[in-house]
Amino acid sequence: MIVDPAQALLDLSTTLRDRGAEGALSSSPEWAAEAWDVLKSLARSGRPFSVNDIRERVGPGPSSGSCGAVVLNGLKAKWIRHFDDERARHVEAHARRIGVYTGTDKARSS
Repeated sequence: MIVDPAQALLDLSTTLRDRGAEGALSSSPEWAAEAWDVLKSLARSGRPFSVNDIRERVGPGPSSGSCGAVVLNGLKAKWIRHFDDERARHVEAHARRIGVYTGTDKARSS
């Protein structure tokens, strides 16, 4: 069997990303549940939003990747889709570019 090295690295990266997201959320299930509820509310609103909005409503979370993990779960559940980019507003992010998302039909119908 021929293995494409680029695909193997992508698969490994995806697996490690998903494990990291699980770890970021598992350390504080209460925060994760509240953040998921906020994401669902934002997705249903019909307005674009980013992790900036999630952070402002529930705080930064138990780790630096917590808000991103919530967004990743929203993307995987097809509740949200990427719409645009903006700059992070919290100082620790050094104004890096982050995704802006909108809710999908699935979010609005739930």
